[in-house]
Amino acid sequence: MDAGTYNVQKATCGQYCKTCVGATEEFINADPWLVPVSGTVQETATAQYNTGGQYNRTSMGSWSTGNASIATVSAGKVTAHAAGSTYVLSKDDGVPDYSSGCYSYSIECPLYTGQEPQAPGGVNELSCSPSSVTRASSSTCTLQGPGTASNWSFTSSDGHGSVTASSGTTPTTWSGTVVDSGMVTATANNSGATSTVDASLTVTPRPGRFHRMAQYRCLTGTRQCPRSQCHPRTMVRTPAWAISLCTIRIRGSTRLQ
Repeated sequence: MDAGTYNVQKATCGQYCKTCVGATEEFINADPWLVPVSGTVQETATAQYNTGGQYNRTSMGSWSTGNASIATVSAGKVTAHAAGSTYVLSKDDGVPDYSSGCYSYSIECPLYTGQEPQAPGGVNELSCSPSSVTRASSSTCTLQGPGTASNWSFTSSDGHGSVTASSGTTPTTWSGTVVDSGMVTATANNSGATSTVDASLTVTPRPGRFHRMAQYRCLTGTRQCPRSQCHPRTMVRTPAWAISLCTIRIRGSTRLQ
């Protein structure tokens, strides 16, 4: 009698086994990511299901970043604001999660929902000091933000080619003697993520001994002199390319007096 009662009671202890199809994980495609200041990158959130299928959940999640002063994100589009490291996160509460097991009660699928994929990243900026120099002076450009830089190059804004001589590079700096205005460019790399960064250099002419025009021109003969050496009655205003020395024109050429 006891054995029969035991068996009946044991049989009434139900076991409900069920498998709920859903996401085993959700991930962000660019992980890690890297973007220059003022640049953007479009991230995609993808749910990996237990069945092998993958589903785009980019528009389903609520996106945020770890530091809004470095970067912000909207619908997966990251916009960079300042050099530094941060992360992007997509909070996807609606995605069904995969589950499988036996329970003492009946269940309905999905048993669980929600994924929060996160991807670290960073923002880079190339900063040159000084950024405006006298011709043939030196400048140093430094990578700001995470990672290192390589493939340094200089391109003249006048189309003269690489006319700035590099005096050396390090994983984060480039130094050179600047002889023409242009753009310094490098490839930033952080844990496999890359971006192109650049910075402009502006060159002003070095003060010289010869110029086409004095700030003021004497009208007496062929003689051209600065204002201080001109008589007020013989002085006329010309373009402001001032010289500090008096010159005399001889057969179409100009030499120092």
